[in-house]
Amino acid sequence: SALLSTLRVTLHSNSAMVHLKLNDFAEAVKDCNAALKWDPANAKALFRRGTARAGRGLLEDAKADLLAAAKASPVNDVAGHCATHA
Repeated sequence: SALLSTLRVTLHSNSAMVHLKLNDFAEAVKDCNAALKWDPANAKALFRRGTARAGRGLLEDAKADLLAAAKASPVNDVAGHCATHA
């Protein structure tokens, strides 16, 4: 159902944020990938995956995610700021 998909996206995205706070970038990427499986244009998951990829030194992949996050949610100031400065 749509509610279950939304819940999965939220849980994986929130888990990714915890991993980011712990500088566990590989696990953050895994959680974001899981969230994006259910909602490929989720701005938060794209932004968090971009942040995690940057932390891993994968700068081109990070830039692509941050640009996609900005496109998915142009009013998201953080993603927009990072996308224009990537």
